[in-house]
Amino acid sequence: MLAILASALIVDFPEYAARSWKFLSQKEADFVVARIEHDRDDVETTPFHLGSYLRNGLDSKVWAFAWLYMLTTTNTYAIAYFLPIILQGGLGFDVARAQCLVAPPYVAAAVVMVIQAYYGDKWHLRGPIVVFNCAMGMFHFLLPSLLVGVG
Repeated sequence: MLAILASALIVDFPEYAARSWKFLSQKEADFVVARIEHDRDDVETTPFHLGSYLRNGLDSKVWAFAWLYMLTTTNTYAIAYFLPIILQGGLGFDVARAQCLVAPPYVAAAVVMVIQAYYGDKWHLRGPIVVFNCAMGMFHFLLPSLLVGVG
């Protein structure tokens, strides 16, 4: 029901926005379309061809980004799914305490994320921040095994 209502109320793409709820005048819609065309050059969609779609799979950057995404989400899901099990089964916390102890890493990550986003935008710098995050993730991934060797 909500989807039907939303499909009736959502404004159409900018090139058709003048006809959709009179959200934009034709002059405003033309201005928005010109900005999009200048910025991205994709107002008019190109026809779909399977070969040109599959050709993107030959680009090494696509595979590199897929690899980075996999490595990033591995850490995230390891914390999300296994930290409660480790806290409950390995460290002896009850279920309620184990679930409550899962939140602090996310709170700390949110603080680090906001600080890094601020300085990344201020300095127009992304690469070193990503490398720092990867190094920090690798260090924290190895930290338990280093601590076991100490104790």
